[in-house]
Amino acid sequence: NERRESTPLVNTTSSLLITAALTVLAYAVTRPIIALNPTPATRAVPAAFAVILIAVFVMVSRRRALSQAVGFLVLDNGITATAFLITGGVPLGASLDVLFAVFVLGLLTGHMRRAFGGTDLDQLRELRD
Repeated sequence: NERRESTPLVNTTSSLLITAALTVLAYAVTRPIIALNPTPATRAVPAAFAVILIAVFVMVSRRRALSQAVGFLVLDNGITATAFLITGGVPLGASLDVLFAVFVLGLLTGHMRRAFGGTDLDQLRELRD
């Protein structure tokens, strides 16, 4: 019945400091990209890359599956935003997002096969009993 994590791996103060450091790191890493083509779209790339780094931090530092799922969704949105901003349009950005989704589904399917011996829904329904 708990709605919050009882013992997070990283406390709130440290999490805020780490996310601030990740944001500064994102701005430092993406500086060369902005220097190549200083348009309004590329100036937003550091923020999108910061979302990616923070999402990975959330996924690594949380124990509950719901928090990790939220981190995964934030990661997907950050990758999509970065791809759209860097490529300057929908076609390549959407392709990268679809590629990421297929990659993650492949990983999840492989993990389910290792854990449960397969991905047959009839057999997986028996696990709840």
